[in-house]
Amino acid sequence: MELGARLSAVARLAAEGENIADIGTDHGYIPVWLLKNRNKGRIAASDIGEGPLNSAKRTAEREGLEDSIEFILADGLSGLDEGFDTFIIAGMGGDTIIHILDSAPFSLENKRLVLQPQTRTDKLLKWLYASGFTIKNAVLAKEAGRLYTVFEAGYAGERREISDAEANAVYLLKNDPLFSEYRMQLIRKLQASIKGLEMGKGTDGDKTSELKKLLCEVEQCC
Repeated sequence: MELGARLSAVARLAAEGENIADIGTDHGYIPVWLLKNRNKGRIAASDIGEGPLNSAKRTAEREGLEDSIEFILADGLSGLDEGFDTFIIAGMGGDTIIHILDSAPFSLENKRLVLQPQTRTDKLLKWLYASGFTIKNAVLAKEAGRLYTVFEAGYAGERREISDAEANAVYLLKNDPLFSEYRMQLIRKLQASIKGLEMGKGTDGDKTSELKKLLCEVEQCC
Protein backbone atom coordinates (compact mmCIF):
# COMPACT_ATOMS: atom_id res chain seq x y z
CA MET A 1 0.00 0.00 0.00
CA GLU A 2 1.30 3.44 -0.96
CA LEU A 3 0.41 6.40 1.22
CA GLY A 4 0.16 10.02 0.17
CA ALA A 5 2.77 12.45 1.43
CA ARG A 6 0.74 13.54 4.47
CA LEU A 7 -0.08 10.08 5.80
CA SER A 8 3.38 8.80 4.86
CA ALA A 9 4.98 11.47 7.05
CA VAL A 10 2.68 10.53 9.91
CA ALA A 11 3.28 6.78 9.53
CA ARG A 12 7.06 7.12 9.33
CA LEU A 13 7.23 9.21 12.51
CA ALA A 14 4.99 6.72 14.30
CA ALA A 15 6.75 3.59 13.04
CA GLU A 16 9.42 3.57 15.76
CA GLY A 17 6.79 2.90 18.40
CA GLU A 18 6.25 -0.56 19.82
CA ASN A 19 2.47 -0.67 20.26
CA ILE A 20 0.67 1.91 18.15
CA ALA A 21 -2.94 3.13 18.09
CA ASP A 22 -4.33 5.29 15.28
CA ILE A 23 -7.07 7.50 16.72
CA GLY A 24 -9.72 8.62 14.23
CA THR A 25 -8.38 6.06 11.77
CA ASP A 26 -10.97 6.73 9.05
CA HIS A 27 -10.02 4.31 6.23
CA GLY A 28 -7.37 2.55 8.28
CA TYR A 29 -4.55 3.23 5.83
CA ILE A 30 -1.91 3.96 8.46
CA PRO A 31 -2.45 0.79 10.54
CA VAL A 32 -2.26 -1.34 7.38
CA TRP A 33 0.92 0.43 6.24
CA LEU A 34 2.50 -0.05 9.68
CA LEU A 35 1.75 -3.76 9.64
CA LYS A 36 3.23 -4.18 6.19
CA ASN A 37 6.39 -2.26 7.05
CA ARG A 38 7.12 -3.47 10.60
CA ASN A 39 7.46 -6.77 12.41
CA LYS A 40 6.69 -5.86 16.01
CA GLY A 41 4.03 -4.85 18.50
CA ARG A 42 0.30 -4.24 18.52
CA ILE A 43 -1.51 -2.10 15.99
CA ALA A 44 -4.96 -0.64 16.68
CA ALA A 45 -7.38 1.32 14.52
CA SER A 46 -9.81 3.38 16.58
CA ASP A 47 -12.66 5.65 15.59
CA ILE A 48 -15.71 7.25 17.19
CA GLY A 49 -17.94 6.24 14.26
CA GLU A 50 -18.97 2.78 13.14
CA GLY A 51 -18.88 3.85 9.47
CA PRO A 52 -15.20 4.84 9.42
CA LEU A 53 -14.26 1.82 11.52
CA ASN A 54 -16.03 -0.52 9.09
CA SER A 55 -14.19 1.23 6.26
CA ALA A 56 -10.91 0.54 8.07
CA LYS A 57 -11.88 -3.11 8.44
CA ARG A 58 -12.54 -3.36 4.69
CA THR A 59 -9.13 -1.84 3.96
CA ALA A 60 -7.49 -4.43 6.20
CA GLU A 61 -9.50 -7.25 4.61
CA ARG A 62 -8.34 -6.26 1.14
CA GLU A 63 -4.76 -6.61 2.35
CA GLY A 64 -5.42 -9.85 4.26
CA LEU A 65 -4.63 -8.19 7.59
CA GLU A 66 -8.03 -8.04 9.27
CA ASP A 67 -6.91 -10.45 12.01
CA SER A 68 -3.75 -8.49 12.79
CA ILE A 69 -5.33 -5.15 13.67
CA GLU A 70 -7.35 -4.35 16.79
CA PHE A 71 -10.46 -2.41 15.77
CA ILE A 72 -11.81 -0.25 18.58
CA LEU A 73 -15.01 1.81 18.56
CA ALA A 74 -14.23 4.64 20.98
CA ASP A 75 -14.33 8.37 21.58
CA GLY A 76 -10.73 9.54 21.56
CA LEU A 77 -8.55 7.55 23.93
CA SER A 78 -11.44 6.42 26.13
CA GLY A 79 -11.63 2.86 24.81
CA LEU A 80 -7.91 2.13 24.71
CA ASP A 81 -5.71 0.53 27.32
CA GLU A 82 -2.39 1.77 28.65
CA GLY A 83 -0.46 -0.91 26.76
CA PHE A 84 -0.06 1.39 23.77
CA ASP A 85 3.06 3.53 23.81
CA THR A 86 2.34 5.57 20.67
CA PHE A 87 -0.86 7.40 19.76
CA ILE A 88 -1.47 8.85 16.31
CA ILE A 89 -3.99 11.67 15.95
CA ALA A 90 -3.99 12.97 12.39
CA GLY A 91 -6.34 14.91 10.14
CA MET A 92 -8.21 16.70 12.93
CA GLY A 93 -8.36 20.32 14.04
CA GLY A 94 -6.04 21.48 16.79
CA ASP A 95 -8.96 22.08 19.17
CA THR A 96 -10.19 18.51 18.70
CA ILE A 97 -6.71 17.07 19.28
CA ILE A 98 -6.40 19.10 22.50
CA HIS A 99 -9.78 17.80 23.69
CA ILE A 100 -8.77 14.19 23.01
CA LEU A 101 -5.46 14.51 24.85
CA ASP A 102 -6.94 16.50 27.72
CA SER A 103 -9.66 13.84 28.17
CA ALA A 104 -7.28 10.86 28.21
CA PRO A 105 -8.35 8.35 30.89
CA PHE A 106 -4.70 7.59 31.74
CA SER A 107 -1.42 9.44 32.04
CA LEU A 108 0.37 10.35 28.81
CA GLU A 109 3.72 10.90 30.51
CA ASN A 110 5.27 7.77 29.01
CA LYS A 111 3.57 7.99 25.63
CA ARG A 112 4.68 9.15 22.20
CA LEU A 113 2.22 11.40 20.40
CA VAL A 114 2.31 11.72 16.62
CA LEU A 115 0.07 14.64 15.70
CA GLN A 116 -0.97 16.14 12.39
CA PRO A 117 -3.32 19.08 12.96
CA GLN A 118 -5.40 20.45 10.11
CA THR A 119 -6.05 23.76 11.87
CA ARG A 120 -5.00 25.73 14.97
CA THR A 121 -1.47 24.37 15.02
CA ASP A 122 -0.46 27.38 17.11
CA LYS A 123 -3.05 26.66 19.78
CA LEU A 124 -2.09 22.97 19.88
CA LEU A 125 1.61 23.69 20.31
CA LYS A 126 0.93 26.22 23.06
CA TRP A 127 -1.23 23.66 24.86
CA LEU A 128 1.41 20.94 24.54
CA TYR A 129 4.20 23.04 26.01
CA ALA A 130 1.94 24.46 28.73
CA SER A 131 1.02 20.86 29.64
CA GLY A 132 4.62 19.72 30.00
CA PHE A 133 5.20 18.21 26.56
CA THR A 134 7.97 18.98 24.11
CA ILE A 135 8.31 18.43 20.37
CA LYS A 136 10.91 15.80 19.55
CA ASN A 137 10.49 15.78 15.77
CA ALA A 138 8.71 18.05 13.31
CA VAL A 139 8.35 17.63 9.56
CA LEU A 140 6.46 19.16 6.67
CA ALA A 141 4.63 17.22 4.00
CA LYS A 142 3.24 18.59 0.75
CA GLU A 143 0.24 16.99 -0.92
CA ALA A 144 -2.09 18.39 -3.59
CA GLY A 145 -0.41 21.78 -3.26
CA ARG A 146 -0.98 22.04 0.50
CA LEU A 147 1.61 21.92 3.27
CA TYR A 148 0.95 19.86 6.38
CA THR A 149 2.79 19.89 9.71
CA VAL A 150 3.49 16.62 11.54
CA PHE A 151 4.87 16.51 15.08
CA GLU A 152 6.19 13.87 17.45
CA ALA A 153 5.62 14.98 21.04
CA GLY A 154 6.67 13.49 24.35
CA TYR A 155 6.24 14.45 27.97
CA ALA A 156 9.17 16.43 29.39
CA GLY A 157 7.67 17.66 32.65
CA GLU A 158 8.62 21.31 32.10
CA ARG A 159 5.57 23.50 31.62
CA ARG A 160 6.23 26.75 29.82
CA GLU A 161 4.66 29.40 27.65
CA ILE A 162 5.98 29.70 24.12
CA SER A 163 6.09 32.67 21.79
CA ASP A 164 3.79 33.09 18.81
CA ALA A 165 6.71 32.31 16.50
CA GLU A 166 7.37 29.06 18.36
CA ALA A 167 3.65 28.28 18.25
CA ASN A 168 3.72 28.63 14.47
CA ALA A 169 6.56 26.07 14.38
CA VAL A 170 8.97 28.53 12.77
CA TYR A 171 12.02 27.23 14.65
CA LEU A 172 10.89 23.62 14.80
CA LEU A 173 10.66 23.43 11.01
CA LYS A 174 13.57 25.70 10.15
CA ASN A 175 15.72 22.90 8.72
CA ASP A 176 12.96 21.14 6.80
CA PRO A 177 13.41 21.12 2.98
CA LEU A 178 9.95 22.67 2.60
CA PHE A 179 10.52 25.41 5.17
CA SER A 180 11.05 28.26 2.67
CA GLU A 181 7.65 27.59 1.15
CA TYR A 182 6.06 27.23 4.59
CA ARG A 183 7.64 30.50 5.72
CA MET A 184 6.39 32.40 2.67
CA GLN A 185 2.87 31.06 3.13
CA LEU A 186 2.93 32.16 6.76
CA ILE A 187 4.20 35.62 5.82
CA ARG A 188 1.43 36.08 3.24
CA LYS A 189 -1.18 34.90 5.75
CA LEU A 190 0.06 37.34 8.40
CA GLN A 191 0.21 40.22 5.93
CA ALA A 192 -3.38 39.54 4.88
CA SER A 193 -4.55 39.39 8.50
CA ILE A 194 -2.81 42.67 9.35
CA LYS A 195 -4.27 44.38 6.30
CA GLY A 196 -7.75 43.14 7.19
CA LEU A 197 -7.47 44.46 10.72
CA GLU A 198 -6.15 47.84 9.60
CA MET A 199 -8.95 48.26 7.05
CA GLY A 200 -11.70 47.20 9.44
CA LYS A 201 -13.70 49.39 11.74
CA GLY A 202 -12.94 49.12 15.43
CA THR A 203 -9.43 47.87 14.74
CA ASP A 204 -7.92 45.82 17.53
CA GLY A 205 -4.63 47.66 18.02
CA ASP A 206 -3.17 45.08 20.38
CA LYS A 207 -3.92 42.24 17.96
CA THR A 208 -2.42 44.17 15.07
CA SER A 209 0.73 44.85 17.07
CA GLU A 210 1.03 41.17 17.99
CA LEU A 211 0.71 40.11 14.35
CA LYS A 212 3.25 42.70 13.21
CA LYS A 213 5.71 41.50 15.83
CA LEU A 214 5.20 37.91 14.71
CA LEU A 215 5.55 38.91 11.05
CA CYS A 216 8.86 40.63 11.78
CA GLU A 217 10.19 37.55 13.56
CA VAL A 218 9.10 35.21 10.76
CA GLU A 219 10.65 37.49 8.10
CA GLN A 220 13.95 37.51 9.96
CA CYS A 221 14.00 33.72 10.34
CA CYS A 222 15.88 32.11 7.45
